[in-house]
Amino acid sequence: MRKTIFIIVSIIVSGLFLWLALRDVPLDQVLEAIRQANLLWVLISFLSVGLALLLRGVRWRVLLGGRMTLAQCTHIFNVGMLVNQLPLRAGELVRVVLATRCDVPVFTSAASIIVERLLDVVMVVIVLAIGLARARLCRKESAVRRWCSAGWQ
Repeated sequence: MRKTIFIIVSIIVSGLFLWLALRDVPLDQVLEAIRQANLLWVLISFLSVGLALLLRGVRWRVLLGGRMTLAQCTHIFNVGMLVNQLPLRAGELVRVVLATRCDVPVFTSAASIIVERLLDVVMVVIVLAIGLARARLCRKESAVRRWCSAGWQ
């Protein structure tokens, strides 16, 4: 019974926020945009997001040393992502609290989240470095092309 009430309330809240987001957008434009959407790309995007969320659950499980099941890690991670959308962005705190309910010590779950954030920063720096190196390479290639083409004119 409690789960049914939760699902009904979730649907009502989702519907309310969907209405708030789209109340000033003409319905015919929304329907036309949906009709024009390439369903293959919509499917690919849904699968990509689902896989990314699952892999984040796997990563957290590895960082916790397997103290929780993959389902628990993925569920708690996703709840944390949801809570991060609310004011105060307390998703990490909620993850620590929920992990303690699964018999993971507070320090262990908090440390794993800190390591997770550090890994995120390292990956951003790596991607940024690759992007900057690529941009610099493109700029050099462009300068060489200009120099070469100037010699032929």
